[in-house]
Amino acid sequence: TAAKERNLEKENPHEWDLEDPAVTSCLYHAMEVAVQKSDPHDLIAMLAGQGEDPEIMDAVTEWVDNLLQSQKEPRQRLAIQILRRIDVEITWWSLIPLLDSPEIGADVVELFRERSGKDFGPDPEAWRQYWQEF
Repeated sequence: TAAKERNLEKENPHEWDLEDPAVTSCLYHAMEVAVQKSDPHDLIAMLAGQGEDPEIMDAVTEWVDNLLQSQKEPRQRLAIQILRRIDVEITWWSLIPLLDSPEIGADVVELFRERSGKDFGPDPEAWRQYWQEF
């Protein structure tokens, strides 16, 4: 594609430019497909091939945060899948209310265990204290 060709011409081909409509379109298309399929595989593969461009990661972080705030279990589950595979800068304590969810609470506990190395089970107060101190 034209965006890929422009990236090849750059000193660092993994540097994306969100000002480039083709890049923005590609990123948002991958996000849309992830929501439709409830599967972040293609998005994660795309991001892995591009390094950790701060501008791209900021866009992904905002999108993941929106998924978590959506109140729709499939979108929240998708966000958790992404957080398990990509180092997204989020405020971890914002996930604490999801611990009470019968649908995804166990997934949040597992994510917290993976990211922290700690195991407080589904105890929201223990996790709140940990993430505030972290």
